[in-house]
Amino acid sequence: MSSNIKQTFSDIKERSKKAFFVVLAIVFLGIACIGIVTPGLPTTEFLLLAAGCAAKGSTRLHQWMMNHRLFGPMIRHWQEDRSIHRKTKITAIFMMTVSVTAMYVFVPHPIIVSILAAGMALSAIWIWTRPEPAS
Repeated sequence: MSSNIKQTFSDIKERSKKAFFVVLAIVFLGIACIGIVTPGLPTTEFLLLAAGCAAKGSTRLHQWMMNHRLFGPMIRHWQEDRSIHRKTKITAIFMMTVSVTAMYVFVPHPIIVSILAAGMALSAIWIWTRPEPAS
């Protein structure tokens, strides 16, 4: 009887863990989608977080993301060899530049803008130094 109870708790724990990762994947995917149209909000990082959580929580959701027309190639390149395509790098860095420029023009707090700009500059350096996919 005791092993049945242990198995039941183990099953509940495993299902709860998977549900937690599915919820995280959906939240991160939503943030990534908002980041597509919102300056200053990163898209790539949240998309990769969503894919990682989906892989731990739902094979179906992970496969949907991997086969998605827009998201799939980026996720596959990252998961296969930790690479970022040059076009994605250029787009990300361009959007960070536009965001920083917009913040300097419209945000009246130069210290905060400078801190955010420094963070984006470090992100840009990190992104640019990632390898590019072989194919």
